[in-house]
Amino acid sequence: MSSEGIERLSQRKDELEEKYKLSEKSRMLVEKTRSVVFSADQAVSVAEQAARDVANNIMNTDYIAVGATWLSGVLDKTSKLVSEIGTRKSYNPNSRKYFYELC
Repeated sequence: MSSEGIERLSQRKDELEEKYKLSEKSRMLVEKTRSVVFSADQAVSVAEQAARDVANNIMNTDYIAVGATWLSGVLDKTSKLVSEIGTRKSYNPNSRKYFYELC
């Protein structure tokens, strides 16, 4: 009878050790996963900040402002020219003289 009890205790001990090993492996895996997720989260935050900085620098660059102003002026002149061409009754599409008068 005592040998049966010792055998059962030994089996139970082995079961608990096996269970503990698995839970230890699981705990290690969870810690590694948390570490990777934390690192990835930090990398995403850094990338987002870098993207904001780049966008801010582009918008605050004088070249962009000058280029946008120039393009706006060109589009404004073009739209006025097209509008004037469309409203003139004596418009002759083959006349270069007419085109240069508008400019």
